[in-house]
Formats: sequence, C-alpha cells, structure tokens
Amino acid sequence: NSTTTIAINTGSTADSTYDSVSSQTVTVTTADDDTAGFTVTQSGGSTSVAETGSTDTFTVVLNSKPTGDVVFSLTDNDTDNTEISYSPTALTFTSSNWNSVQTVTVTGINDDIDDGNVNSTTTVAINTGSTADSIYDTVSSQAVVVTTVDDDLAAPVLDNATPAEQQN
Repeated sequence: NSTTTIAINTGSTADSTYDSVSSQTVTVTTADDDTAGFTVTQSGGSTSVAETGSTDTFTVVLNSKPTGDVVFSLTDNDTDNTEISYSPTALTFTSSNWNSVQTVTVTGINDDIDDGNVNSTTTVAINTGSTADSIYDTVSSQAVVVTTVDDDLAAPVLDNATPAEQQN
C-alpha cells in the first residue's frame, strides 16, 4: 500500500475556482498478478534424437520478471552418458532477458548396443544456491522426456550343427 496526495497546482490552473480546493489524500493498493514460474516448450511437442547423432531442441523462458538472476541447472538420468548429451547444462535469466527464450540442444549418442528406443529424462530445476530472486526458489522443476531412437541391430545367432544334428 502507498499513500498519495492529490493537490491542485494553483499556478497551472486557468480556473481560479479550484484554487481554494484542499488537497486530498488517497491510499492506493497495487495487486501483483505476476507469478514466478517458467515454461518449457519442446520443438514439435516432444524431444526425440537418434543414435546417429541427430539433435532436437527445447526452450525455457521465465513467466515473470525476476528481481535478480534466476539460474537453472539441467540434469538427466542417463547415468552412463550413453544415450544423450545436451548443451548448455545451465541457464541464467536476468531482469533484462527474462522474457527471451533460451534453447537447449539435445544430441543422441551412439552406444553400439541393440537396446531398442530408450527414454531419458532431462530435469530443468532452479539452482537455489545461485538464484538471487528467492521467490523463484520455490518453483518446481520440470522434466523433459527424450527418446533416443536405436540404430543397432542384434547380430544373428549362427547354429553350427550339421543337418543330421538339427533333426534330432
């Protein structure tokens, strides 16, 4: 809440009738309708890469202007790093660039294993230790599921039995 005084500037009014009107004080309340949060948008509605090294992207943007830097850390559940890599691994939004999308590029990694298509989860989370706007510290993380399309085929199993042995 703030208090504002409304007064007539007698030197600027052409109607002297208002010169005798006394100043008025009003209390003004401004309701903040901005909510701390962020939006993740996957290109094409999903994120899919292939073991051939293809790439896909998703973007991140803040929903409201912060009072200080907001830093995100990106992590994934691909613990052996055989399915995906992504860049960058951290995003920083400031009070100047808060409404400009930042792009994360995901790349498929060839693992030479016939493991079928594999889903990995990349988590976009506020780094509370590096974020200056404490309102953003309570914002929940978001997950991006990345499908890595396998390019490997299982090797055929050869049976060295003779035709006579195969009939038994």
